[in-house]
Amino acid sequence: MVENVIDELDVPGEYYFDNQLNLLYVKPNSTQDLSDFRIGILHRLIDLSDTSDISITNVGFRDTAPTYMEEWSPPSGGDWSLHRGGAVFMENVSDVTISNCTFRRLDGNAVFLSRRTRNVTVEESLFEWLGENAIATWGDTDHYDATAEHFPMHTLIERNVFREIGIYQKQSSAVGQSKAALTTIRDNIMFNMPRAAINFNDMVGGGDVIERNLIFNTCRESGDHGPINTWDRQPFLTTLRDGVTKSFDPIPRTIRHNFIIANYGASQGVDNDDGSSWHHIYKNLWYSSMGFKMDYGGHDSIFEDNLVMAYPYDGQQCFDLAGFLEGHGHQVRRNRCLVGLGNKMGSGCGDPSCASSVPETKDSLELVGTWWASCGDARLSISSNEYYTVDGEATIHLENEVFSLEEAQKKCGLEAGSTKSKLPDVDTILMWGREMVDAMNPFSEQQQEWTLSTK
Repeated sequence: MVENVIDELDVPGEYYFDNQLNLLYVKPNSTQDLSDFRIGILHRLIDLSDTSDISITNVGFRDTAPTYMEEWSPPSGGDWSLHRGGAVFMENVSDVTISNCTFRRLDGNAVFLSRRTRNVTVEESLFEWLGENAIATWGDTDHYDATAEHFPMHTLIERNVFREIGIYQKQSSAVGQSKAALTTIRDNIMFNMPRAAINFNDMVGGGDVIERNLIFNTCRESGDHGPINTWDRQPFLTTLRDGVTKSFDPIPRTIRHNFIIANYGASQGVDNDDGSSWHHIYKNLWYSSMGFKMDYGGHDSIFEDNLVMAYPYDGQQCFDLAGFLEGHGHQVRRNRCLVGLGNKMGSGCGDPSCASSVPETKDSLELVGTWWASCGDARLSISSNEYYTVDGEATIHLENEVFSLEEAQKKCGLEAGSTKSKLPDVDTILMWGREMVDAMNPFSEQQQEWTLSTK
C-alpha cells in the first residue's frame, strides 16, 4: 500500500503529513467548513477515580482522539470488545451525576464506567456523532465469580437523546453494558446507529430495567441483530438474587413499555441471543419486528402482553423458541401479533424499500411461530395469544412438522385460549398502537396500575 504521498493529494478526504515541518495538508470535501477543523489529542477529558459526590452539569464535550488503535479486549462472553476509556472516565466512584451535558464529535467512547461504580446517573444529555459507544460499562470478576461486586451497580440513564453513534467502531451502542447489574435505562430516545441501541454483553447479577424508551433506525450497517440485543453465554456467581445466597441465578431483567421500530437490519425488538435467560418482556410496542426469540440454551423468560407488528421474515414471526430443561421453559401469553403487513424483508436492510416485490407464499403468511421441540413437549407454556394474518389462518412449526393452531391446541397441548383472525383495518391497528403508547406515560392510570402490580 502506498500512502502519505503529497503528489497523490488529489481527492477530497485525503491528507498528507510532512513530519519534518509538522504540517498537515488536507483536501477537504466541498461541504466541509475548515473554520471548525480540529484535531483531538486527548482520550480522556475528565478522569474520576476513587471519589464520590460529584456533579457534572451544563458542560459540552468534544474532540477526543480515536481509540480504535489502542488496547482492546473482550470484557465477557458476548460478541463485543471494548477499549477501557472515555471522554468522561469513572472508576471506583459513587454518587456521580452527569446532567444536561452535550457529547459531540468524540472519536472514542463518551462516558465509561469502569470496575466498581455505584449510583452513577446520566440524565437529560445529548450524545451525537460519536466514534464508539455513548455510555459503556466494564466491571471486574474473578473468572465466573462476581460475588466481590467489583462492577457497576445502580446506574441510572434517563431522558437522554442518542444519535449518530458508532462512526468508527460498528459494534457500538447508545448503552453498551458489560459486567454490570441493576441498571435502569428509561425515557430515552435512540436512533441512527450501526448496531444495537442497547447491548447487554452478559447477565452479571441482572436486575436491569429498560422502560419507556423510543428506539428506531438501528442496525443500519449490520443484520442478524436487534435494537436491544442480549447475550448470556457465560453464567456468573453473585448474591444479588436474594442478597445472601451465592447463585448463578440472576435477578430477571425487565424490558417494558418501550416503543421499538426494528427497521434496517434489525430483526426482533429484543434479540435474545445465545443463551439469554431470565428476561421479563412485557407491554412493549414493536413495529416491523419479529416477536419473542430465545435460542441456544436460553431459559426462564416471560413474554407477555406485547403488541408485535411483524413483516414476514425467515419463519420467526411471533415467536422462535428452543427448548431447555424441564421446569425452566419460557412463558408466552396474552400477546397480540400481526403477520403479513408487507412483503418479505431481507436481513441487513429492514426499510420498506428493501421489501421483496414478490408477495409471500400462503404458507409463510400463515406461520406465526416456531417451537424447536416435538408435539407434546411440555417445557413451553404458551397461551391466550391473538394472531392476525392475511387470510385469518395460523400455523406453528414444531420440529419437523407444521400444525394448524387448532392442531397445536388439541394434539400438542399448546396455545390454550389463543385465537386467530384476519388482519384488522388500519384504524383498529392504530388504535391498538395508541393504547400501548398511552400506557407508556408514567402518569397514566394504566402505567401506575402495572407498576404497582410488578413491585
